[in-house]
Parts: sequence; C-alpha cells; structure tokens
Amino acid sequence: MRRYIIFCIVLIRFTFSIKAQVPIYKSTNSTTINNDCVSGDCKNKYGRMKWSNSDSFTGFFKNGNMFMGTYLFDN
Repeated sequence: MRRYIIFCIVLIRFTFSIKAQVPIYKSTNSTTINNDCVSGDCKNKYGRMKWSNSDSFTGFFKNGNMFMGTYLFDN
C-alpha cells in the first residue's frame, strides 16, 4: 500500500511538471510578412496573410511567425 501511495505522488508531480509545447511555424523571409499581411497585426496578434498563389493564413502570429490558425491552400 505504501508503494502505491508513493507511486501516485510521483506520478502526479510528474504530470504537472510537463508543459505543453505549441509549435511555431517560422517564415523564411521576414520581409514577406509585412507585404502579405492583408488585415490585422501579422507581427504579434491576430491577422490574415495572403500570398500571390492565393494561399492564405488567418490566425494568431507570434514574433512575425504563424502561431495558431487556419492555413487555406488554393486548389
């Protein structure tokens, strides 16, 4: 019983020590971000980017990189 309690305590501490990591998609050319941003703030907030091939990304940006959002491919 004592081993079970120690195991549970260790498991709980380990579970809370793990941090979720969200991937950040980096742009290869930071100057393109300013030219392709069609609305919002594409540097550190919410915005929309559209490229010459009609692909677009709408969502959140972090340090000028796509962070979380929806990427639409032109078919």
